[in-house]
Amino acid sequence: MPSTTNTVNVTAHFPGNSTTNVSSSPSATQVAVNDTTAPVAPSGVVVSPQPAVDGDQVTVSGSAEAGSEVSVMVGGVEVCSATATVAGTFECVFTASESQDGLPVSVTATDAAGNTSQPGSGGTLEVDEAPVPTDPSVEITPNPPVEGQETEIEVVGDEGDEVVVTIGDEEICRVTIGADGTATCTWTPGAPGETEVVIEVGDSEPIVDTVDVAPADETGTVPGGSLGSLLGGSLGGDNGGGGSLGSLGSLGSSGS
Repeated sequence: MPSTTNTVNVTAHFPGNSTTNVSSSPSATQVAVNDTTAPVAPSGVVVSPQPAVDGDQVTVSGSAEAGSEVSVMVGGVEVCSATATVAGTFECVFTASESQDGLPVSVTATDAAGNTSQPGSGGTLEVDEAPVPTDPSVEITPNPPVEGQETEIEVVGDEGDEVVVTIGDEEICRVTIGADGTATCTWTPGAPGETEVVIEVGDSEPIVDTVDVAPADETGTVPGGSLGSLLGGSLGGDNGGGGSLGSLGSLGSSGS
């Protein structure tokens, strides 16, 4: 029998007569009333997110008798509990596990007298395998970078991860990896020499890349006239032409 939760006070009243006035006795008797009525089964149960991913925080909410203790079970095992508000709503949170995938979610309410409702259904829990994180990688183009020339820093990682690129004390880029798994920053080196580039990607360990920035005049271009002089001097001399091909030097000069 559930515990006693209500009492009734009994008072005797005398209506009075010709010799005695009307009177009432003190409350002298208490009659215990046992609460044997179970709460209505919780309703409107919502499980979110669905599907969840292994390790996600899952919220279960709905309606239940005000003040009742609400228990949420997955596959018959309690995963969280809460007290229904005076408005008759509840919410509790648990961590999803892949082992719970496909198990039923049920919710019961227990009142102060210990009466437990029939279970309300929250449907079937869906839990997907957690994705394996991608080890981020970085590609710098051109490599080595060139002083004064725009350099592209491409990062490959997991969609949604934030990328922060820092050089010295200056943050040069903050972007988010897109659906294609890449994010791109640009940087224009201001001076030649060794430069440390720090790339932070999500929660991964920062990637530190030391690049040797080339001076602006060391780009691999051929100075004006050098090609013509080289060909004219060597081929002209070999053929006795006295530098007839050396006129190509003028082409080199015009290109300078």
